[in-house]
Amino acid sequence: MISSNDDSRKKQFYLFECKHRYKVNLYNENWSIVNGKVDEALKERFPDSEICGRFIIHPGENDWQTHISGKEVAVVNQDDYLYKYYNFNELKNSFQNR
Repeated sequence: MISSNDDSRKKQFYLFECKHRYKVNLYNENWSIVNGKVDEALKERFPDSEICGRFIIHPGENDWQTHISGKEVAVVNQDDYLYKYYNFNELKNSFQNR
């Protein structure tokens, strides 16, 4: 997890999960960053917080997936996409415009 503050001092979180698999399917596993437990814990500790992006780091191709809960996740390997974590929507656009 990486956290930061915006100008209003709202706590912002970027969530990361690592998997050692080439294929990633959000529907098949109990991913901690999309199952709601992380969200609940952060909201309890930081009521005004915002989750700005969810990432799964793995060795395969970059992808953008939506979990059954509706939460969007950037699936990235350790390449130049990872540095863009701070602008989740820009990263989404780069995936969709490939």
